[in-house]
Amino acid sequence: MFRSLLCLALAALTAAASLCAATKEKDKDREQIAAAPELSEQDVKAIGELFQRLSAGFLAGDASACMRVFVPGLGTREQIEDNLINEFKQSRYLKFEIVQILPAEKLQPSIHSVDVRLRFEFINLNRPPEMQQPIRNSTTETFAVKKLDDGSFALLHSEFFDSLGMRQGMGLVVEGLLALMFAIALLGFWTWMGWETLRTRPREVAWQLIVLLLPVIGAVVYFGVRYIPRQLRGART
Repeated sequence: MFRSLLCLALAALTAAASLCAATKEKDKDREQIAAAPELSEQDVKAIGELFQRLSAGFLAGDASACMRVFVPGLGTREQIEDNLINEFKQSRYLKFEIVQILPAEKLQPSIHSVDVRLRFEFINLNRPPEMQQPIRNSTTETFAVKKLDDGSFALLHSEFFDSLGMRQGMGLVVEGLLALMFAIALLGFWTWMGWETLRTRPREVAWQLIVLLLPVIGAVVYFGVRYIPRQLRGART
């Protein structure tokens, strides 16, 4: 009798422990569901259609088509459109694939952020024709999207658009720096040759005037005609 009661007590304790564990697991599930973005399957499908339209705009190189996926009246529309126009002047997109869309978080009742994995291939039109090979890249970007009254979605913001169209600007900066370095090198060479004409004995007034009045050409001519031969003669002696 005692043994039977003991078995019943153990069974009751085991059942209670199982029930407690199950309750905790359900509570955990409820927390995860509450923390997840409130997007239905239809919402996810609508967001996918939104990015497919964005992809079509990139493949067509059409900034206006891309802007139609943004929320009307957006304050940053003008800047985004300028970036897109510059981007399509510099790049021709061969592929713009939407690999994966993952809901991130709910920002406001009708605004959500989604993480989108992109894979694209483009040609840099700033390069010479013989160097215009396809460039492939993939990235994951966060986009803020807004649900409209008709159930569709539109883009609000993403840092992805902030850097578009900057390739030409960076190219101009690099070209400017190279030009500045080249000008400094020429100035240094001209100064060097001018100093050589001044310290040469006996003085060669004609060469001094040539180097002074023709800063680049005169310095090059003096370097080839007088400076190098003199150095070679000095080396032989």
